[in-house]
Amino acid sequence: MEFTPEAAATFRRACARAATADAATLDHWLNEMDAGTLSDGDMDPEVVWALGAIEARRDVLRSGRAETVAAVGISLLEAIDFQIGGAALDDFLANRRMQVEYDTILALLT
Repeated sequence: MEFTPEAAATFRRACARAATADAATLDHWLNEMDAGTLSDGDMDPEVVWALGAIEARRDVLRSGRAETVAAVGISLLEAIDFQIGGAALDDFLANRRMQVEYDTILALLT
């Protein structure tokens, strides 16, 4: 278990509502989750990616900079890579599913 029960509830809320929440709300949720973290640096990769995506979303809302938007895309690709079992390092788009997901993410971010 990565979080206290309260922080776990906040994590679920943040995952469900991150796309529509404002930066201040995301920051509040991230602080609540940080305060209720039980793991000592050894979190489930999917939890880490979700937290990274929430942080990136907050940063996009604050700055609007391209680098922060790219961080969201990278988080999504890492999660997809984990789900499909690891893409080839020399050509991570060789897997058809990865290529489709990459094209979808690229379209959404542009």
